[in-house]
Amino acid sequence: MNPEYLPKAQDVSFSVEMNTFRTGSKATDAAFDNGDLLGIFAGAPIGQANVKGTVSGTALTPSSPIQWLAGQTEETTFAAYYPYSASVSGQSFSFAVKTDQSTYASYLASDLRGAVTTAAAGTPVTFSMQHLLSKLVVVPTCEDASETVTEVTVRELATQATADLTTASVAVGTAKADVKMGAAESGNGGKGFVSILVPQAVQLQLAVTTSKGRTLPFSLTEPATLASGTAYLAEITVAAGSTPVPATPAEFTISIIDWGSPEDLTFLADDTYDEFTQGKWSVIGTVNGTNWDSDVWMTETESGVWEVDITYPAGGAFKLRQDGKWSTETETHNEAGQPGDATGPVPGDGTEYNLWATDNIDITLPSAGEYHLKFVEEGYLFYATLTSEPAPSISELYLLGEATDAGWSLDDMPALTRSGNTFSITANLKANAKFRFPLQKAPNTWWPCLVRGDTDGTVKIGTGDANDADQFTVAQDGSYEIVIDVAAMTIAMTRVGDRIEQQVAIDELYLLGGATDTGWDLDKMPALEKSGQVFTITAHLKAGTLESNEVFRFPMQKVANKWWPCLVKGSSEGKVMVGTSDGDQSRQFTVDTSGTYLITIDVAAMTISIVLQTAD
Repeated sequence: MNPEYLPKAQDVSFSVEMNTFRTGSKATDAAFDNGDLLGIFAGAPIGQANVKGTVSGTALTPSSPIQWLAGQTEETTFAAYYPYSASVSGQSFSFAVKTDQSTYASYLASDLRGAVTTAAAGTPVTFSMQHLLSKLVVVPTCEDASETVTEVTVRELATQATADLTTASVAVGTAKADVKMGAAESGNGGKGFVSILVPQAVQLQLAVTTSKGRTLPFSLTEPATLASGTAYLAEITVAAGSTPVPATPAEFTISIIDWGSPEDLTFLADDTYDEFTQGKWSVIGTVNGTNWDSDVWMTETESGVWEVDITYPAGGAFKLRQDGKWSTETETHNEAGQPGDATGPVPGDGTEYNLWATDNIDITLPSAGEYHLKFVEEGYLFYATLTSEPAPSISELYLLGEATDAGWSLDDMPALTRSGNTFSITANLKANAKFRFPLQKAPNTWWPCLVRGDTDGTVKIGTGDANDADQFTVAQDGSYEIVIDVAAMTIAMTRVGDRIEQQVAIDELYLLGGATDTGWDLDKMPALEKSGQVFTITAHLKAGTLESNEVFRFPMQKVANKWWPCLVKGSSEGKVMVGTSDGDQSRQFTVDTSGTYLITIDVAAMTISIVLQTAD
């Protein structure tokens, strides 16, 4: 069905497909598994960004509803990408492949997939996902039967790209590094190595390490262009011999193969993958650019001692877990976090810290930076050593919430002024109403944002699931100076006086409400006439009370399904203020006598005059 008109808002139905669709197996990257997470963008007029979607069979379910608008007739362009990241804010974003793809998790996290499609209002949306990067498969043969290849590294190639979901394409970046390939096998039992690479023009260089301790160089015969969505096969021969290693690289060629063809190599099957993770410890949380969706594997440096280097962001948190799994009702896996009665962050100066396997809370560190972590299984001892402090990752901050002049309007929320690591603003705040600080200005997305920290005077990064208790409030109406240090993750709020002059630019005003002749119909509400900073209208109003719902207010824009922000009764007689979707009902206007009124609003002085002209 392709309706020409949608009488009411309704959820968009999503599905996803990719070559052969398979579930429950980690043996191929030519499909999706149940529980895989994708990011979804909905263009105009819906306008939603980076909504997390979960795969189940062929269905893709958004974490929050994406709806066709009531009365929508326009087509909408949708985009999707995989793997999902909460840090993505727009349809153009930076993406980097993992430089160590020796684990299935890191290899899969490097496989950027995307799709863009346009659908008529009210119709199902199917994403036909495409691989946006390139795949390289290396199959080595050793002339010496007693020698095997243990490691293959692709040398010095671009590892970062800029993805554009509007075209489902990528542009190569300038950052270069080596990429360690992952051990894999083919359907007929042949063994080799596989990795995901950024599409680019390059003369591939390989470093091949063998079981006899030799590291041999290989070089592509001619420069080649690795294309998006294309898989390549390199078959190389490791010559028998001993040290010294030959100075001249052995040459090889590459050929194109189907991404999921039988001769293509894929990661080992589930039982082998489980064998790899069995007993091993990892870090999982908001570290290394991940968000509780990827394990960062630790290295066992000696028996029972596990170590890893991580990048820890401001407001981050993580835990340690064994086997790459959480405990369930049917399976038990060791987990490590701070003791349940712990307060404050883990010391970051190398201090020994004891962790529990059960009843634990997230591990937090005192500040953002590069850390070396060490975990000792016996006694669950944990060490976190700060190795360097990064530049602040927060480049923008905005003020949003029912306590502010702009309310919950993402378009109108004011930006804080940045000076180094410090952001500041002087703004009006209403008492006992919530507010927070978004880190970006994106359609329909107020997260990530800064919210109340675990101790007074601190902030932390919150998400779309942030607890209301984490949001800020003030006890007294007034104008406040707000200063946030994103390096120390501290906040200071000082009341500097009564409410200051209105900060939201007002270009339009409309009359809406049960007291008006057009009622609550957003399409029919009349506009006030503007002359400079003064708006006027002559309109009929019905007498009423808040309880009878014969009230009125003044929306500041004409937008489908949205009457806020709007002007409502101010803090004193004859004044107006900006109200929000959660505004106090007592701030709506009423009149005592039904009749025709002249309404005059001065938005510079934020004053209102409602004068009866003719009584009914």
